[in-house]
Amino acid sequence: MSEDDLISRLFDGDTLTIKDIERNQLFGSKGEGELTSDEIDLIDTYFSRNYHQGELLQIPDDCYIDGKKWTEGKLTELGFLSTKRDPYGGVLEWKNQTINQPLKYRPRINLREAESQNLLKSSPESAHLEFKFWLQERIELAAAGKGSPRMLQVMEGKLDEKDAASNKWAELSEKIKEELEKDLLNEKILGQKTKRHDSKAPILALNIFNTVEEFKRKKEQEKAREKGYDYNPSRNHKNLPIQFLCREIVRSLFSHVKPKIPSNEKILKRMTNAKLKQVFDEVGMDDEWVKATEKGKNKEEKLDLLLENIDFGNNKLKECLHQEGWIRLSLTSQSFMMTLASRLSEQITNEWIPSVVNLSELDIRELNLNVDQTKEIKHLRKQKYFGRRGEPTNPETAKDREDKTLYNVKRLTRSILFELVSKDIVKQRPMKFEDWIEHKDENERDSKKFGSYSNILIFSKKLENWTGKSDFLSFKDNEQHAIYRWFAGEGDRYMYAPPQDHALTPSGKPDAGGYLTIAHQKLIGGNHYDYERFNHPRCKVSPLTIQTLNKLQKVQWEINLDLLLTIFQLELAHTPCPNITEYSEIKERITRIECRQWVEDAFYSQTDLERNLEREQSLMWARKIINHNANVFWHAWSCDWRGRLYSRGTGLSPQGDDFDKAIIRFKRWKPLGEVGRHWLFVHIHNLVAGSELEDWRNDPPQKGQSFKDRDEWVERNKETLIQIVDEPQEKKYRELLELDQHSGAKSTTFQRLAALIELKRVLSKIDDGENWDSITSGLPVYLDASCNGYQHVSALLRNRELAEHVNVVKKAPPNDQVRGDLYQAISDKAKELCVPGNSLYEELFRLSNESKSITKKLIHSICSRSIAKQPTMTRMYGKVDTKSSFEGREGKGKPGFFSDIKVDEKKFKCPKCDFTSNTRKDVKNHATKEKHWAPKWHRESPLYKKLIGPKSDKNLRALFPDEIQNKITGLVDKLFSQADKEVTKNAYKDYKDSSRAVAKFGVIGRRVKDIKSAREKKGYYTFNGKEYPPNKIIKLPEYRYVVRWKLPDDFEVIHYYIKHVDPSAGHAGNPTHAGSIYKHILPEWYNPETSKRKESIFSRLEELGVKGLDSFRDKRKFTGEDGLTKFLNDYLKENNNENKTQIKKVLRIIETPSIHLPRYDSDEEGRLREKKQKSAIPPNLIHSLDAYHMRWTVNQMPEGCDFWVVHDAFGTHPRDIPKLRENITQGFYNLHSERDINDWLDSMIREDMYKEIYNQKPDKKKGKDYVYEYQLRDLLKENNVDLDTITSTRKGGGKPTKKDLITKLLQENIKPPQNWVAEIDSNKMEQSLVDDIKESIAELKFYRGAMFDRNLT
Repeated sequence: MSEDDLISRLFDGDTLTIKDIERNQLFGSKGEGELTSDEIDLIDTYFSRNYHQGELLQIPDDCYIDGKKWTEGKLTELGFLSTKRDPYGGVLEWKNQTINQPLKYRPRINLREAESQNLLKSSPESAHLEFKFWLQERIELAAAGKGSPRMLQVMEGKLDEKDAASNKWAELSEKIKEELEKDLLNEKILGQKTKRHDSKAPILALNIFNTVEEFKRKKEQEKAREKGYDYNPSRNHKNLPIQFLCREIVRSLFSHVKPKIPSNEKILKRMTNAKLKQVFDEVGMDDEWVKATEKGKNKEEKLDLLLENIDFGNNKLKECLHQEGWIRLSLTSQSFMMTLASRLSEQITNEWIPSVVNLSELDIRELNLNVDQTKEIKHLRKQKYFGRRGEPTNPETAKDREDKTLYNVKRLTRSILFELVSKDIVKQRPMKFEDWIEHKDENERDSKKFGSYSNILIFSKKLENWTGKSDFLSFKDNEQHAIYRWFAGEGDRYMYAPPQDHALTPSGKPDAGGYLTIAHQKLIGGNHYDYERFNHPRCKVSPLTIQTLNKLQKVQWEINLDLLLTIFQLELAHTPCPNITEYSEIKERITRIECRQWVEDAFYSQTDLERNLEREQSLMWARKIINHNANVFWHAWSCDWRGRLYSRGTGLSPQGDDFDKAIIRFKRWKPLGEVGRHWLFVHIHNLVAGSELEDWRNDPPQKGQSFKDRDEWVERNKETLIQIVDEPQEKKYRELLELDQHSGAKSTTFQRLAALIELKRVLSKIDDGENWDSITSGLPVYLDASCNGYQHVSALLRNRELAEHVNVVKKAPPNDQVRGDLYQAISDKAKELCVPGNSLYEELFRLSNESKSITKKLIHSICSRSIAKQPTMTRMYGKVDTKSSFEGREGKGKPGFFSDIKVDEKKFKCPKCDFTSNTRKDVKNHATKEKHWAPKWHRESPLYKKLIGPKSDKNLRALFPDEIQNKITGLVDKLFSQADKEVTKNAYKDYKDSSRAVAKFGVIGRRVKDIKSAREKKGYYTFNGKEYPPNKIIKLPEYRYVVRWKLPDDFEVIHYYIKHVDPSAGHAGNPTHAGSIYKHILPEWYNPETSKRKESIFSRLEELGVKGLDSFRDKRKFTGEDGLTKFLNDYLKENNNENKTQIKKVLRIIETPSIHLPRYDSDEEGRLREKKQKSAIPPNLIHSLDAYHMRWTVNQMPEGCDFWVVHDAFGTHPRDIPKLRENITQGFYNLHSERDINDWLDSMIREDMYKEIYNQKPDKKKGKDYVYEYQLRDLLKENNVDLDTITSTRKGGGKPTKKDLITKLLQENIKPPQNWVAEIDSNKMEQSLVDDIKESIAELKFYRGAMFDRNLT
């Protein structure tokens, strides 16, 4: 029986015996080191014996400083790890940690159990940190491809999800290896087809790497046997290079794949009339079908009737839908190749080439290499880089060698992809518009490639069948193969062991910590490494930043077991236990966590399978944290170049989505006390405010109430709140909790439920006779700033009115107890503006058939606080076009798109031109070809939810067909933009214009002909897509000259941006164009050289008997409506040529795309992202200010505090909130008390900018005149410079020229006046504003711990 058959039996519920497993060597079991029943029992009961609710683990300081060293010492003491002196004396070999003694290899026993038959030399410490560090390091090594993901024994042959994924990974890798060895890695074919050694080099090198690693294993085995140890190299967790390559191919495919299944409505729409009638019959609506047919209703009208009356939970309907559903598994060619190239080049540079270099001459002779291999190994040992192509020709530095290796590895990945397509493992085609929308990044739009879009890879049926459980039904029921969930969690995540402290070197350079292995450690995140490569770091980190990150890394987290047991049912040791409600009932290992039916709508998305995979991944992680670590974990933290703080992984972190935030809590629980009770109640009110429920119709939880009122409301309504927790499946409570709809990133559905569950728990303690001082809690309570960006702007501009709106200061009496609410103020203003004569009003009036009541109702829905919030925040951070805030997913992502408009029953129209057809498919094909898809509201967008979503007025939904939605979006955007300007008095524009003004001086002028990346053509130079005469001076924001600023803690922000080479620049420097594919895997008839490519194709087609080719010979491109590819496709349809298969192969060669991977120009001028240097300063200055505010606040909190950090949201234990609020206010005051916007702008004016400032010329567009000679002379006089001493360069002498004056100013290092750069009129500023902020600090200190109402943040 094959391993596949055994796995299928397990999935089908069969029981396998140990003999089944041993006989088939399933899961790596070979009779070595099998777990005894006692050991299995210890592992099963580990959580129940070691979880202590509310107790913090005690961690030695050495663990944070050098956890690896501490662990190695402890593992050596235990006898688990051998020593250098006795490398085979421990269970694991000291250097590579390979298994020496399989019979003793039981990490979960060796490193966690003080009393067992398998006890080694001593006992592990009480917190079992030895195991935690060992496990964390093994996971990091496996993630880097340097070890197996299977590091713990399988128990009783049960197929754990990790093992199922691991086995499938190995199986798929082996299949791909078999395919690649047929041609790509076959040196015999290589020698026959490729004569030039530079084309052979990469393949020869790969096979040499493999041979060398096999040789090293053999030597290790011989050495061990000489010392009397039974060493089996197969236990080495490291993969051989060819195995590594194939495993990374699988990883690169599965870690980026996006599964897509149709919605239920889409499946029904695609059904034939006969199928649709069958659905009516199955759901008991056969009479309705007959009546609809008699009335002459068409298919769409019948479908509408069905959708209005059916429940998609109906099992018979589900069966019909499942039979008609389909799945597509796709990824972009760029994502696949970038991932594979990155991981492979790192391994070649850091592991395989050093192995070759370290060989002795005797070793090389023992390898028995052939002539070509001998030549290549000499090259590798001497030059220390992979391949031959790319720049520089003769690399001298390690960086040069690394870059050259990466270039050649990218070329290798292009050939690997060609092979995967050739072997029918994946399909490849150009992206259509809808593909591009689906795969593009929501935060940074992927640029179009060569006038079109990227290429898309689609899993073939062969790959789907190899994988198994890859069909529509598996994904629909969230039962897809475990490998999809496994790789969905690729990337950074939580840690099983305490993170390593970050530090600064004595010279002030970052010394990264966090993860245990150096390759994973990172202090500055994002793409900072790209800037470091060019020696252009974007920031200088401060000691305070290091302290803050280390504090955050020491926070211990746990899974919120109360929420887990409420919304999920568990399987313990493979036995379903659906009724567990207390953590003390978890007596065995959790083997499955399954969503309860009443919460499925909120937990899973009907169409967003990626989100579902992420949620499933979070559940798998939660299970592992509980089982392996007795429910404790940590997060590694880093900062970005602006100083903002980020957890390295968002899953199960405060920076994750709603579920991630809700399912975690602090490991340390603290007594609530009366103060903690108060803030817990306030927190609960915050999460239910604005909700509607019949039970509290006369006493609803309102937004904007004082903290005292919020507290009292919860006290009055606690019985109802507890009832909600007791009966969350009740329809009215599901709707209140929003469990009847999918919980997205911005939702608080699960956080609300978690808070209510905690309320019930603590109140039950009160009922049991405990008091608030004895009741402990680990639930974080957090304070979100009132439009944080505008808070900083109000303080910078000393703008009182804006400060009152965002609660920086109180309003003047008698409104001093009324909280400001900028979002509400803007929505109210929008409503005030939306009257007859306003364009939005007039359009709504027209759509409602001139009904004033309906128009008023629609305006009330649109002009709401929830609609106003996202665009207000977005405009604050510098975005001009805020349409996505209304039509995009969750108010920030992609909009929806549509391709056709239904004109009448027999006519459809393109949304962007006059093309019409009587079939929808024709119009869709036209829109796809012409890129005429038009935006509409995404199903999770604010406007969709308000106007046509499930909770909207269904009688009004028909007013907003797809084709009108984009127009409504534009009108709503315009309305709210105007409302924002009026409410804030355009304050942000003052801030934005002044801060951007500084950027234009952070430049250096260069003649275009002197710029290396400028291309000369016919006497003109092209640079950044524009044509210039050769002596044109272009102002460039080079690194030395750009704007930079320091925060109060000396964190320096260097405002510098670079960009990738534009795809339109052509093939130069691009190693992944079609002509770069290795010749030995191309057909023999094909010549990829540019000058010979076309002729080889036409010659081949003529050989195959294709006629009518002459008209295509002179055409530059083969694609297009009248191109060769269209001709050949039509030819194949219309002719029965006996060479059809061969013609298809020619067509595939013609259609083989060039792929553009992101890369940077070697010349700085060609990398500069000029517009971003200016446009991004306003938001980035604010980001850096709130980042400093966060750092200062965290560091002011006393020892023993835990932190919940999300940029502008501060959280901690309920009892610590008063101190946190005091520090937030004090920190805000400290930041702004001495420095207004003019002080910040003045500090940005640097010596390197002086020349540009003095050389200003009149700005004709804005009608402003800048620095003239008389101003320069006056400035020199003010600085006591005698003008008569300035030498004139005028012909014949005379007065100094403007250039002479500037030269003197620069010589004297005289700083220009600030108003020559950027300055806001100080008369507009109310400096007394900071005094009011100071008063609020005194008030907070006075009232700390009492029941009071405060407005700031």
